[in-house]
Amino acid sequence: MGSVLSASVGCLTLAMLLTCSNAYAQPRWDGLDSLLRTARGSGTELTAAATLDLSRLEPRDALLISGASDALPVGALTTFLREGGRVALLDDFGGGERLLAAYQVKRLPPPETDVPSLRGSRALLIAYPASEHPLVEGVELLLTNGATALAHHDLNPVFTFGHTERALVLAGAVGAGRLVAIGDASLLINQLMTLPSHQRFATNLIGYLKRPSGRVFLIDAHTRFQGNYGANTARVLAHVDGFLKRVARPNLPAGVLSLVSLGLCAIASVIVIGSLPRRSPYARSELIPRASVYAGFAARVAQSEHDPPNLIWMLLDYRRELTAELFRRLDLQEPSGVDAIAARAEQRGLAPQQGAELKALLGRLEQLALIVDTQATPPRIRVNELRNVVRQGEELLTRLGNG
Repeated sequence: MGSVLSASVGCLTLAMLLTCSNAYAQPRWDGLDSLLRTARGSGTELTAAATLDLSRLEPRDALLISGASDALPVGALTTFLREGGRVALLDDFGGGERLLAAYQVKRLPPPETDVPSLRGSRALLIAYPASEHPLVEGVELLLTNGATALAHHDLNPVFTFGHTERALVLAGAVGAGRLVAIGDASLLINQLMTLPSHQRFATNLIGYLKRPSGRVFLIDAHTRFQGNYGANTARVLAHVDGFLKRVARPNLPAGVLSLVSLGLCAIASVIVIGSLPRRSPYARSELIPRASVYAGFAARVAQSEHDPPNLIWMLLDYRRELTAELFRRLDLQEPSGVDAIAARAEQRGLAPQQGAELKALLGRLEQLALIVDTQATPPRIRVNELRNVVRQGEELLTRLGNG
């Protein structure tokens, strides 16, 4: 059996060697032109974005990030994923470290032994399918180029280096969205896209990312981000919140309200019972078995089960909610800076000392958000720090009134 396996690997690596040698005749061997052609051939327009305005993204859109050199906007991308967006991150040693860390995905060195490789090079390891997933359909193997291994305590690998436990590809649910993490930024470059297995993998990946009526953007080392995802929806959410508060106080007699309440409870019971799954939702092929990556508050709870919790992401969630509420109460238009918010708050009756406290609080939260978006290691926030920020913010909102 071992000799048969060795012969198979030898034939495959020889075929790869010949194909890759011919690939050097192509211009820009490390470019992504072949990926764009493969996407068009599968009926998907993969838009190569020199500049991506995050505020124009919709939850049905997707991002294919290959070899980003600068730090990614983690706050915007986590919100985008939580609301239904899909992201594939091909990154070995580039700018994706903080996004991986936000979902507890760790980088590890690839295995040093028992892994087939091309030309005997430890930099050209071969990865094999390791689970049933749409990404592995029709793909016999993948050739890596200076890759790193990935690990997550809850995710089963989609592809692994050889037949080891070290993963090249991980995938899982992130809120309503999907995240695909790939430990090799060169997996889809022109040179490797000459291999049929890589072409099929690219087709599978684009099909997995594509949503009905959604767009797929290609992000590379030259793409620059601007704007912030969800920036245009803060005021809409504020109006919805106000509407729900008004509906919650109907001017109806007590007897009528009791009957309505009983009717709503009955309807809710029917809906809940009818919506219970008849079988595990993780049996569907689009999800990894028992693989779910959480975002927002759920992620913080899951994280605390394995490591000392860092509540920085929860703090940034609160910052977004606090800012949206201030915009609503102060009738401010975006974008409005910290100084403008504090000044309007004082105009609306907040004492100067309280205005200064509001300015200091918003300034601190803005500085933390900037650190998260620009530094490799996010600052660590403990429970007491989060509790103090929330207490101070709610006290200032109470003093400001409902507006």
